[in-house]
Amino acid sequence: MTGQYEEALKVFKQNFKVSPSLAINNSTTRAFYNRLLVAMNPEEGIRAINHELESASNFPERQKDIYYRLAGYYWYMGRHKEAISAAELAGDKALVRYYKDGKNDWMVEEIIKWTNESRERGDYVSATGLVLSYARAGAFKQAYENFEIAYEKKDPRLVILLILSNAKMFPQNDPGYVQMRKRIISLIDYDWPVK
Repeated sequence: MTGQYEEALKVFKQNFKVSPSLAINNSTTRAFYNRLLVAMNPEEGIRAINHELESASNFPERQKDIYYRLAGYYWYMGRHKEAISAAELAGDKALVRYYKDGKNDWMVEEIIKWTNESRERGDYVSATGLVLSYARAGAFKQAYENFEIAYEKKDPRLVILLILSNAKMFPQNDPGYVQMRKRIISLIDYDWPVK
């Protein structure tokens, strides 16, 4: 998250050597590793995600999640046809519509519906997760509103918004994004490179 991607990759690779099952069985670890790869070297990251897809061939629901992530990476790399194809393979009609027509109303409705259902079940709903969901849907007003909630709570997961592949979901010169980044950095006791 500090931009020291090569060092982070070394740590992941060492973890995979010590515990090879992390690379194969832990989807959260693998997703984070692939996110780093995409930030450093998009083509290598895409190859790693395709390998992740192959290893999940017996798990269709997991594959849908991977295709969803892959769609986002393609989109922010400017590879829109491939993003649409991956979104279709993820079975996400709302995302396909957003990518094809720029209409995000279905996506926003899905986020609201999921949030309400989760809260009704008593599940925790991460404001930081909602920031990412709304940003992915191009609903930046709602993303920034949820950022305020996460910031007020000093949610430690806010730092994931600094990862390059997540940051690319926001318009980089948007004053809201610039301010959000500065405020996240201000929460962390670390010598961050300020851009």
